[in-house]
Amino acid sequence: MPTSGILLSVAITPGSPTVVAVGDLPALHIFDANLTPTVVPITDPGGPAGCTVVPTDVVVSSSWRAVLWDGNCDRFYEVRLSTKTQDHAATVRLTRDNGTFLNYNDIVQYCIVTGKAFALKESGEIAFKNVGLGSGSTAGSFTGSPFVPVIAPGGGLLWVTVINRFGGGGSADTIDEYDTRTGTLSRGRYTFSDASMWVRSAVAV
Repeated sequence: MPTSGILLSVAITPGSPTVVAVGDLPALHIFDANLTPTVVPITDPGGPAGCTVVPTDVVVSSSWRAVLWDGNCDRFYEVRLSTKTQDHAATVRLTRDNGTFLNYNDIVQYCIVTGKAFALKESGEIAFKNVGLGSGSTAGSFTGSPFVPVIAPGGGLLWVTVINRFGGGGSADTIDEYDTRTGTLSRGRYTFSDASMWVRSAVAV
């Protein structure tokens, strides 16, 4: 097991006993079936100076790539799990917002339908990248604070729980719906009846 750092996010690989994890260190931890770790340092030598690389969430694509989201620098990184090496050409650097995201360990999702990874930005946008490529962008504009994303069954829709109390005067949380194929955002697809409820995690079944 790692000798230092706090693990914040884990993901499993499709059709494999491999488990990956990230924490408060700039590294991806790859565990085999015996939980023997390999640590892959995450760096961004081609990125602008002045931002500490801190990936805190990870997901694994169907192409066996780990996609890491850095809410501090607003960047995506990728690691080839077959070779246990970072693919710097697949790094995506987005416009940096005002800091790390409030909920930093349930932020990134992978959509098998589009082959894209999606994350939430503190600026109230959806960040996305094409897995395996160095291209990505942002989409959507929420009326509240997007907090937890989850891919809906079938993979074509991204459901996002939105906290509305901060800017909405105590309004209840909602579930907004983003179509990953058309880029269409539908707000308020569901509104929770308890305005004091704060949705911190979600799973689609």
